[in-house]
Amino acid sequence: MVTPEGLRDVTRRDAAGNHRPVHTYRTLPRGWRAVLSETELRRGVHFLYPAVVEESYAHGCHSLRHTPWATTARRQTGIYTRVQRATQEQVERVARTVCTPCLRTRLWAGEKLPRTFLEGVPGAFPVRRPVLILSRRYARR
Repeated sequence: MVTPEGLRDVTRRDAAGNHRPVHTYRTLPRGWRAVLSETELRRGVHFLYPAVVEESYAHGCHSLRHTPWATTARRQTGIYTRVQRATQEQVERVARTVCTPCLRTRLWAGEKLPRTFLEGVPGAFPVRRPVLILSRRYARR
């Protein structure tokens, strides 16, 4: 039997041994199995996909508030203030690179998620705000 921490360690890297910077990327290694007790299940899922249970539940209850890109951009400081000047087209271009391999649905970009994985839709995870990687990728341009 694996611990929730052991599950985190197994899924931290892809099949080639590369670090998985975003837990919800579709690079989860295959061929492993975790057997968790009922009390450890929630922690195990959290290590696998952080906050996805809570955010999916809140989305299903219509209480998950998303943070639009413009709001996130305004909060950036230092070298990341450059993202405040990004056009919608530039944000979309970077998001295609960063977000395409992810299992999440970009609520912050206006995408719709009628049902979540809690209702049996594989990979239907809400994301309420842009990931920091998006800001970092744009700031490097």
